[in-house]
Amino acid sequence: RLFIIGPYSTYRDLTYRFGTSWMSCYTLTWGYDGWVLLVFASDNKIVRCFDYPVYPFNLSGLADKYLDGIPAQDALFISHGIDEYVELMERK
Repeated sequence: RLFIIGPYSTYRDLTYRFGTSWMSCYTLTWGYDGWVLLVFASDNKIVRCFDYPVYPFNLSGLADKYLDGIPAQDALFISHGIDEYVELMERK
């Protein structure tokens, strides 16, 4: 699953959601509105996590929409080349 954690999420929010396993992630989301934290999990264990800037594509709107994460089969992205513009591909 892919979890998108919005800006200004506190350490307490992250610990409640993921336990202490999130602490292996470095994130700026707690104090800045310009970043989201992307957390990839498999079998309820964090596999990878990293901050992603809200520019050029603001993923923070998906944070509130998918509180339980995005299933792997729906986590499809489109990259638009060298400028690293990435978006979530919506299934029809």
